[in-house]
Amino acid sequence: MLKGDLPSPSNPQAGCPFHTRCPAVMDQCKTEMPMLSDMSEQHQVFCHLYDSKT
Repeated sequence: MLKGDLPSPSNPQAGCPFHTRCPAVMDQCKTEMPMLSDMSEQHQVFCHLYDSKT
C-alpha cells in the first residue's frame, strides 16, 4: 500500500506522479517523467529504477 499525498489532477506535479508516495524515490523522480522500459514482452514500467539510460 502506497502512503503519502495523492497528486492533484487539477494541478499535476512535475516528474513522476508517484514521487510523493514511492519508497525508492530519487532526485530525478521529482523533476523528470520516467521513460517506458520493457521488462518482458508483456510487462512494461515507467520508473527511473528501470530506465535503460540509468
